[in-house]
Amino acid sequence: MKKTIRFICMSVMLLIACGYLSIKKSDDVQPGRQGAAGARPPEYNSSVIMGTVSGGGSRAIMVMAVPTSGSKKDPENYIILDRPGAYMIYVPAGSYRVYAFCDYDNNGLFDQGEAAGFFRDGEAGVPAEVRVAEGEVRTEINITTAQQRASGPIVPFAVRVRGDDAARCQTANGDIFKIYDERFCTDNADRGWWSPSLFMKVFGAHIYAIQEYNSKKIPILFVHGAQGTPQNWAYFLFRLDTSRYQPWFYYYPSGIRLSLASRLLYEALLDLRKRFGFTTICIAAHSMGGLITRELLTGYDLKRDGITVKVYVTMDRL
Repeated sequence: MKKTIRFICMSVMLLIACGYLSIKKSDDVQPGRQGAAGARPPEYNSSVIMGTVSGGGSRAIMVMAVPTSGSKKDPENYIILDRPGAYMIYVPAGSYRVYAFCDYDNNGLFDQGEAAGFFRDGEAGVPAEVRVAEGEVRTEINITTAQQRASGPIVPFAVRVRGDDAARCQTANGDIFKIYDERFCTDNADRGWWSPSLFMKVFGAHIYAIQEYNSKKIPILFVHGAQGTPQNWAYFLFRLDTSRYQPWFYYYPSGIRLSLASRLLYEALLDLRKRFGFTTICIAAHSMGGLITRELLTGYDLKRDGITVKVYVTMDRL
């Protein structure tokens, strides 16, 4: 098999069939930001801040991106993790300071007194400013949290957020779920289309597997189209030669910008490459997923990152 990527075009990708042309130009408006006539223009989520939180034991964690403008509005830019690990926050372009809160008393609430750490640049003892441009992804915004409540930083703003239950906790890249897990239901696919901010809060944009990684099998990455989920690939999954291949599924909110979805897919692949050391992958994409993966292959040098795409298949209808 040749080393170059083989493009197998089963049909020309028809944008109308995928519904892409119906997506509004701007991304999801932050709740409560539309305002009345004469008010300042609404702020649209368009960018991502991502990194990891370490320390804090196994308690629930909240990561919050606080605008440096000193807004007195209720906190909006936050996600919740069931334990320290990787996070992803979908925000408008702007300048932020990123804090982590730990549910030290295990009461399901995050408040001002449970600030556990913040992103710092170098050895500075103050929160670093994180600037993110429209459509940009800022990575490596990592935070180390304090083990005990009294050891955390003092934050100059009020916060009180309920952690709810595990269903609200953001999932992580490489998580393992069954293909018919409720996370992949059509209702969530619709939310990813119409309310990508809500989808990103709970799921982010990650690659999922259905079984533990096996170094002897080649990963096949399936990328759904608009209003899609990994469940759209069930027909192919049940007919896959699992003695040679292992299926991966990229699950993303189809209401976000294509360039952002492509960049987040790139970051997810790099993360799995670092963790598992795989060198070869096959990609199958449907409709809008074809646009996202085309930008992945033309906009990023996967070969330089040690990833060879042996087969690339796009299709319009499943």
